Order: sequence, then structure tokens, then C-alpha cells
Amino acid sequence: MKSFPYGSVLKVQREFTLETIKKKLDDMKQCGMNFVVIWPAVFWWENKANANYPFQTGIEILKHAEQIGMKVIMELAGQITALEYASDFLMREEYYATKANGSCISFISHGHIGIIFLNQLLHFRMVVV
Repeated sequence: MKSFPYGSVLKVQREFTLETIKKKLDDMKQCGMNFVVIWPAVFWWENKANANYPFQTGIEILKHAEQIGMKVIMELAGQITALEYASDFLMREEYYATKANGSCISFISHGHIGIIFLNQLLHFRMVVV
């Protein structure tokens, strides 16, 4: 299993301590996993006084993963359920969190959201019918 990537996504939640995150990684390694996808990659809830804000948690995760021999992908754009069936041509920069604090560059207008939801509805109807 050392040459084949075998792992899972670890969704790091605001309530998790660094010790909790490390234990989850250790548990994954104990199960034979050698690979983890970390989401989110930006930890906006960290103390803003940290020199590495908002990346300190990520740095610690990467250090621990290296110590225990796990490869890591820091997932930059999570699975946005509302945009799952959006056509590629409808995707816009403002649909993604692009600032360090996890916010968008600008707000989304209702017209674009309406198009996306209509697109989802049409896709859903095509799949179901």
C-alpha cells in the first residue's frame, strides 16, 4: 500500500484542537492510510495575531503528516453543493471564497443564483425523468 494513495478527506472543523486533528491523522495512519485531503485549507477562525494567520493550523497539519509519513492535499475549493450541477460557463470568480478570511471578493447577484438554481432544477428533472 505504500505506493498506492489510500486515504480520505479530513474536514477540519472550528471546534477541533490541534491535538484532535493530530489524533485523527494518527488514526487514519493506523488504518493503513497514507494520504489525506484537508479541507478547508484556510483557517479563518485562528487568532489573527498569529504570524502565519490564517495558515498556522495548516502548517501544523503538514508538519505532523510529514512526521507520520502521510501525503497531503490541501483542498482549496471545497465541494459547493449549491453549485454541484452548475454548468462550467456559469462559474464566476465571486462564487468562491477568495480572501484570506474566507469571504468573496464581491457579493453574488440574485440573477446569477437564479440561473444556477434553474440549471440545477433542469438537470435534476432530466436525471429523474
